[in-house]
Amino acid sequence: MTISAWDQLKLDQERRITDRLIAKAEARAKREELEASLRRRIQVHRDHSSLERYAADERQRIHEMIHGDKTSLMTKIGRWFRAA
Repeated sequence: MTISAWDQLKLDQERRITDRLIAKAEARAKREELEASLRRRIQVHRDHSSLERYAADERQRIHEMIHGDKTSLMTKIGRWFRAA
Protein backbone atom coordinates (compact mmCIF):
# COMPACT_ATOMS: atom_id res chain seq x y z
CA MET A 1 0.00 0.00 0.00
CA THR A 2 1.38 3.37 -0.99
CA ILE A 3 0.68 6.64 0.71
CA SER A 4 0.01 9.85 -1.16
CA ALA A 5 2.46 12.71 -1.03
CA TRP A 6 -0.10 14.84 0.82
CA ASP A 7 -0.66 12.15 3.45
CA GLN A 8 3.11 11.72 3.83
CA LEU A 9 3.50 15.48 4.24
CA LYS A 10 0.81 15.50 6.94
CA LEU A 11 2.41 12.53 8.71
CA ASP A 12 5.80 14.24 8.63
CA GLN A 13 4.22 17.44 9.91
CA GLU A 14 2.55 15.61 12.79
CA ARG A 15 5.82 13.85 13.60
CA ARG A 16 7.70 17.17 13.70
CA ILE A 17 5.01 18.72 15.90
CA THR A 18 5.11 15.73 18.24
CA ASP A 19 8.92 15.81 18.34
CA ARG A 20 8.82 19.53 19.13
CA LEU A 21 6.30 19.00 21.93
CA ILE A 22 8.41 16.20 23.38
CA ALA A 23 11.52 18.39 23.22
CA LYS A 24 9.68 21.22 24.98
CA ALA A 25 8.47 18.86 27.71
CA GLU A 26 11.98 17.48 28.18
CA ALA A 27 13.45 21.00 28.30
CA ARG A 28 10.79 22.05 30.82
CA ALA A 29 11.58 19.02 33.01
CA LYS A 30 15.31 19.73 32.74
CA ARG A 31 14.73 23.38 33.64
CA GLU A 32 12.64 22.45 36.68
CA GLU A 33 15.25 19.91 37.77
CA LEU A 34 18.03 22.48 37.34
CA GLU A 35 16.12 25.15 39.25
CA ALA A 36 15.40 22.72 42.09
CA SER A 37 19.07 21.79 42.23
CA LEU A 38 20.10 25.44 42.24
CA ARG A 39 17.58 26.24 44.99
CA ARG A 40 19.07 23.45 47.11
CA ARG A 41 22.59 24.77 46.49
CA ILE A 42 21.54 28.33 47.27
CA GLN A 43 20.06 27.19 50.58
CA VAL A 44 23.39 25.56 51.48
CA HIS A 45 25.58 28.51 50.48
CA ARG A 46 25.11 31.86 52.16
CA ASP A 47 26.99 33.75 49.46
CA HIS A 48 24.68 32.85 46.60
CA SER A 49 24.81 35.81 44.24
CA SER A 50 26.97 33.93 41.71
CA LEU A 51 24.57 30.97 41.81
CA GLU A 52 21.61 33.28 41.20
CA ARG A 53 23.40 34.71 38.16
CA TYR A 54 24.14 31.17 36.95
CA ALA A 55 20.48 30.21 37.40
CA ALA A 56 19.36 33.28 35.44
CA ASP A 57 21.82 32.47 32.63
CA GLU A 58 20.64 28.86 32.51
CA ARG A 59 16.97 29.92 32.47
CA GLN A 60 17.72 32.31 29.61
CA ARG A 61 19.59 29.60 27.67
CA ILE A 62 16.76 27.11 28.13
CA HIS A 63 14.15 29.73 27.18
CA GLU A 64 16.05 30.48 23.97
CA MET A 65 16.34 26.76 23.27
CA ILE A 66 12.56 26.35 23.61
CA HIS A 67 11.39 29.61 22.02
CA GLY A 68 14.37 30.45 19.83
CA ASP A 69 12.74 29.88 16.47
CA LYS A 70 9.67 32.10 16.11
CA THR A 71 8.90 30.93 12.56
CA SER A 72 5.78 28.80 12.47
CA LEU A 73 5.82 25.36 10.93
CA MET A 74 3.24 26.34 8.28
CA THR A 75 5.41 29.31 7.25
CA LYS A 76 8.39 26.99 6.82
CA ILE A 77 6.30 24.54 4.77
CA GLY A 78 5.03 27.40 2.59
CA ARG A 79 8.58 28.60 1.95
CA TRP A 80 9.63 25.07 1.10
CA PHE A 81 6.83 24.72 -1.47
CA ARG A 82 7.56 28.13 -3.01
CA ALA A 83 11.25 27.23 -3.32
CA ALA A 84 10.46 23.96 -5.13
